[in-house]
Amino acid sequence: MYKLALAQINATVGDTGGNTEKVIEYIKKAKSKDVDLVIFPELTTTGYPPKDLLLKPSFIKANKEALEKVISETKDIAVIIGFVDELSENIYNAAALIQNRRLIGIQHKTHLPNYDVFDEKRYFKPATESSIFNLNGLKLGINICEDIWVDNGPTGIQAKLGADFIVNISASPFYAGKSKERRGLIAKRAKENNIPIVYVNLVGGQDDLVFDGRSYVFNKEGALIAEGKPFEEDLVITNLDGTGIIPEGEDPVREIYGALRIGIRDYVRKNGFEKVIIGLSGGIDSALTAALATEALSAQNVVGVSMPSAISSQSSKADAKKLADNLGIEYRVVPIIDAVNAYTAMLSDEFKGTEPDVTEENIQARIRGNNEYKRQQAPIGIKITPKAFGFGRRMPITNRYKEKS
Repeated sequence: MYKLALAQINATVGDTGGNTEKVIEYIKKAKSKDVDLVIFPELTTTGYPPKDLLLKPSFIKANKEALEKVISETKDIAVIIGFVDELSENIYNAAALIQNRRLIGIQHKTHLPNYDVFDEKRYFKPATESSIFNLNGLKLGINICEDIWVDNGPTGIQAKLGADFIVNISASPFYAGKSKERRGLIAKRAKENNIPIVYVNLVGGQDDLVFDGRSYVFNKEGALIAEGKPFEEDLVITNLDGTGIIPEGEDPVREIYGALRIGIRDYVRKNGFEKVIIGLSGGIDSALTAALATEALSAQNVVGVSMPSAISSQSSKADAKKLADNLGIEYRVVPIIDAVNAYTAMLSDEFKGTEPDVTEENIQARIRGNNEYKRQQAPIGIKITPKAFGFGRRMPITNRYKEKS
């Protein structure tokens, strides 16, 4: 019986060294379980999406060195891992098949997505063919993420070439309802080609994206026989002969909560921050934001700041304090009345003859937004607002990669 391990890991963009260490750790775990083949996600060595780091020759070189380290750790086991291949000054989104410290073959990605959050045609060249590889007497087809979404694509070609099973390595971002869509698609590909499919997806937050994991194995009848955890690293050990299982039920609220939690945690961790600072108004928006941050980062890494003015109600100030107490986070009060008075005096001629209205309230909001909160000998921190949890917005890409001098 052929034993597989689906290594659903959380890679960091630019951190080729850290990603490699994690891969080696999971290879050792797989070996301890007598696994024949362990499979990692798309672009594991670089993290996904590496974007303009791909324009740095030294980064491509570091990625190749990472692959060589992985190869050296594959005694008595086979590995499939995503990396960046380079041929004739072109680069490719690629999967390496390795066994017993030897590189058996490389498959390039055929269909390069160039919509929504994807921009792969800017960097990569597409594959010129879809191949199959011989592994311990089994014929194996490998394709990458988008390749399995395309009708009459590499999966069908590899099945016709005689593959015994297909492996798809992916970095497929989360959105609500995506897991059901993804399962349906992979089941369809397995059934229409009469071939088992192993699907290994990335997990974790990366800037404005969240990857939900949920790696799968489907048999040739299109039945789900193994499933990875949502929003967690996982090592799923299975084989191609399992019986069908019922997929984990999906609660949309729980899914979104899971995405927010890992997205916050990884944004802070992968950018090297230690603490976050949240403005507490006493309202529901800041309460939800603070609760999510505390869940993701733990209470000792969250600071709540109230910035009352002359018109702040006693109840809103009391609610902000009670929230901080309930969450167990540090709480500070920074009054902004002097700043409000300065703005009012500065704009007195412009406001002459008008009654106070929402304009003055908005001025206070701007003051709070501009206020920099500093603590003596404070660790690095970032400010989180409710809008920071919109994962569709663009945030600066994490760059753990450093040029070697």
